[in-house]
Amino acid sequence: MKKKLVSVLLAALTVTALPLFSLTGCNSASEIGEEEMLIPTQPLEQQDLMNFISTTGTVEGSNTVHVTTELTAKVATLNVELGSEVKVGDVLCTFDTTELQKQYDTLKKSSDRMNAQRERTNEKQQQMLQDAKLSKSEMLEKAQKMVDRAQSQKDAAQNNLSSMEAQLKEIGEAIENFEFSEDDPEAGALYNDFIEQYNTIGESITEMQNSMAEFDAALEDAKSAYRETERAAQDNIDAAREAIEDAQFEVEDEFTEQLEELKEQIDSAVIKADRNGVVTALNIAEGSIPASTTLMTIEDTNILRINVQISETDILDVHEGQLATIRTTATGDTEFTGKVSRVVNIYSANSNDMYGYGYGEPIGGYSAEITLDGTGNQLLIGMNAKAKIVLEEKESVFAVPYDAIGETEDGENCIYIAEESGDAYTVRCITVEKGMEANFMTEVSGKELEEGALVITDISSVSEGDTIQITEGYQDYMDDADAMNADF
Repeated sequence: MKKKLVSVLLAALTVTALPLFSLTGCNSASEIGEEEMLIPTQPLEQQDLMNFISTTGTVEGSNTVHVTTELTAKVATLNVELGSEVKVGDVLCTFDTTELQKQYDTLKKSSDRMNAQRERTNEKQQQMLQDAKLSKSEMLEKAQKMVDRAQSQKDAAQNNLSSMEAQLKEIGEAIENFEFSEDDPEAGALYNDFIEQYNTIGESITEMQNSMAEFDAALEDAKSAYRETERAAQDNIDAAREAIEDAQFEVEDEFTEQLEELKEQIDSAVIKADRNGVVTALNIAEGSIPASTTLMTIEDTNILRINVQISETDILDVHEGQLATIRTTATGDTEFTGKVSRVVNIYSANSNDMYGYGYGEPIGGYSAEITLDGTGNQLLIGMNAKAKIVLEEKESVFAVPYDAIGETEDGENCIYIAEESGDAYTVRCITVEKGMEANFMTEVSGKELEEGALVITDISSVSEGDTIQITEGYQDYMDDADAMNADF
């Protein structure tokens, strides 16, 4: 914050005591025996006070955009120049994509040939897949027939065994229930036939029972063959499918990514504005390859801002929303208004030459942005600006110079008033309360304060009750100080 010492001005106003030889009467200096002083005063008036931080910065546009590219190619056409106004969608410049297009076309031909080969291979592989599926169906059909045949043979043997077991049972019952008769000479022969049949069928059943294990084994072998056939056929199908997928992946991995990258580069060769604004920086020229990825800068001039430096001693007093006033050398005494829109609380190196005097050692500092409220139509981007950030202000309050405030024996603040008394003035002390301090002045309040009262501005040589002579020349010096302070 810019500080100014009132004492410096008051020193210039020091007036030696002058004897008033011409005064006569009962109150004259010759009769009192004292020397009367010529004391500076100023009328007590209500005024506006403002406490502020002075700083400097540069006019910038809001919504700054740096137009960039990753292309490494010559600029074919440049449609803007420094200061050009652009709108969203305007073509700013185009790049020469001849080499990129050649690369793309060559790679595309290779890709097309590979795709054609892939299609042919794919057709073959698809046919192999269909053949494998068909072969599986046919092989499984044959294997199923073998299973059915083994199952049929087993079932027939089981039915035959069951039939012989029924016959054996029936003959056994006949033998068990056979009755011999002395009158029937053929009974013995019949009985012997039953016994012979029983033994014959029993032997057949034994043989059949032994054969059933073979039928079970044959059926299990047929089922196992079916399962093995199914696995082998499915493996052939899976191999055909995998071959198709691998071929497709290999082609896409080889060409697709490269083609997409080249296509993106070709498409990005036409640079368009993505917002309205003015070209404030231009880093390219037609026919040359850009030296950096940043081609140009576009700033919105409808809303201007001032990027100002804030010293370490002041940064904690600066907050978003604070009012600010701005002046520039180009616009003279015209004052523009705005608000602090951003405070950058990040320490960085800058110069202590905050007031534009052209000197100063680098020191640490901070920054802030002041956004103008639409009053800066005359300002141009890049202008150097001086700004006041208002910390506190009051309107229509009584205020006196810093050094015009004294202290009573009781420790209370007071000011001295020169009250007219005949041809001279008498000093009276008035108790006051101090308020806001700003711009050489301190706010005072009190019951005895009156508009127009003559406030003694140099209290170093007066006491309450003194008789003095006054001058109001101090106000001239205050006017000069105000003029200097108004220049930030």
